[in-house]
Amino acid sequence: MSQPFVRTKPSFLEAGLPCASLSALGPAIGEVARNWPVTDFAGREVDLADALEQSYRSVGQWRLTELLREMSAKALGLAERCDGFSAEAVDRDSQALWLWLDTFEGEQAGSDEVRKLAKSLNVDPDDFQRMGLVDSEKEVFTLKAPQETDLRLLSLRLKGESVGRGRAARAADVWEERTFPNFLGAAVWNAVGLMSGDGAAGHSKTPAGPEALRRWLGESGYGQQRDFFGAFAVTLYLLERVFQDRREGNLWHDTARHARRAWDLVIKDWRG
Repeated sequence: MSQPFVRTKPSFLEAGLPCASLSALGPAIGEVARNWPVTDFAGREVDLADALEQSYRSVGQWRLTELLREMSAKALGLAERCDGFSAEAVDRDSQALWLWLDTFEGEQAGSDEVRKLAKSLNVDPDDFQRMGLVDSEKEVFTLKAPQETDLRLLSLRLKGESVGRGRAARAADVWEERTFPNFLGAAVWNAVGLMSGDGAAGHSKTPAGPEALRRWLGESGYGQQRDFFGAFAVTLYLLERVFQDRREGNLWHDTARHARRAWDLVIKDWRG
């Protein structure tokens, strides 16, 4: 199977970042301007486009670091699972998922704003569409909750495996061993889907609830990965910050609630 999610470098013409990051981006660009021309160690002048591209990425990485600091400062009981965890070391797709929630504070955003955000991590937002995590219509991108995402299909695509149909294809998906190579955020989505009991982990016959989550953590290997727990903590923090005030029964309110139940009943005390 050909590589399904080949990244393309964003155009420099897609200038800017969402408003939440402008306060940090302004000083970065100002510093470039004050010290222009900028040269490398060999004395060669650095291309302005490259310098500004780096400014965008620096803002994204700065915000990820700030998220961990905020979690610790608010003493929400999440930080202990982040000991030794570095958001900057996590795959860029997971970082993009966090910055989406942090920046847009909801499931929808305009196409231009999504592409500007993607610029800060040098990712292609169309990858998320191909992975089935995002829908788009009339220049509006909509992030799909775990309950709406075919995580079985996503796992197969991330592993580069053929995507079959019918009973044989479903039988080939061993849900308790399901993995999401190079995308911890998708593994977190799977954990929340297992807890939800809505068939979100791929098909309606997948077991659900705390015991299913425990089994998946043990069999998939994620229960031995420190970074998975750190990624879950960051995701839970953002889901609750963004969606917990929505009305009862709202899909994303339920997503935050299921994530909290997964944390309280299984993850925070998991010893592997």
